[in-house]
Amino acid sequence: MPLDRIDIAILEALHRMADILRCADMAWIS
Repeated sequence: MPLDRIDIAILEALHRMADILRCADMAWIS
């Protein structure tokens, strides 16, 4: 498995976590 694919998978997971945290922050603020 190429390292590029692993890096992309990690970046996608981080972006998803960031989106979830943003939604949680919005829920807490409101």
